[in-house]
Amino acid sequence: MVKNTLLIIVVLVMMAKCNARAKKVLAIQAANAKVEWQLVESQSNGRQPWSIEELELTDFGNIMASQGFQSALDASESKLLNTLAATKPDALLVSSKGLGILTFLVTKGLWRGPVVLLSPIPNECDHVHGKTWESQWLSTLQVLTNHGVGPLAIGVGTSLDEQTFIVSEMEQNRICGNVLSTNLFELCPLWFLYSFPGDHGWKNRPENAKGIAVLIDIVFYLQQHVTSNHREQL
Repeated sequence: MVKNTLLIIVVLVMMAKCNARAKKVLAIQAANAKVEWQLVESQSNGRQPWSIEELELTDFGNIMASQGFQSALDASESKLLNTLAATKPDALLVSSKGLGILTFLVTKGLWRGPVVLLSPIPNECDHVHGKTWESQWLSTLQVLTNHGVGPLAIGVGTSLDEQTFIVSEMEQNRICGNVLSTNLFELCPLWFLYSFPGDHGWKNRPENAKGIAVLIDIVFYLQQHVTSNHREQL
């Protein structure tokens, strides 16, 4: 059923009306394993064209290891702000610990738009509180929902760790409810989640480039769907 649902959504994305202007996706890399973004770009089947620009926060991992996650955020703030201002992206893409970078930008009032999350993992910092997975996920989801961030397209691995520490944690605090058979969250209808074969490194394998491209296609499809509905209500 899940595979059939993804196929249906891919077909809908391909049928969606094309926006002439190519969208820009800013992929923020913070000590994350390499992804072949050109390969991802080549796998898009959506009618909405897009391209990926990478922002690499080169010192993030070392600062995080020696001084903590918040210090790494503080050291990266200027580069993040300058890049956002210069590129004016239409969507952000973050992986793993990059979830904390997203919530950092959200709490600064710098982002509320579409996001692709690849195996997101929360980290304690000034705006994400708690010492446990449960409390950090709760705090993270509160930031995202309170600020109306979205649409979101989330990709995770099928491994036990990915399902336990990401999917189950997101569901159990009830902020967005459970993931439905449509792959959308019951209480956050613009949040899409799909599980791809593999562990936390699924996103770095070339054979999964297609999956990342589908997530980007989906997030822009959901955005267009929201925009169309809004116009109909005016």
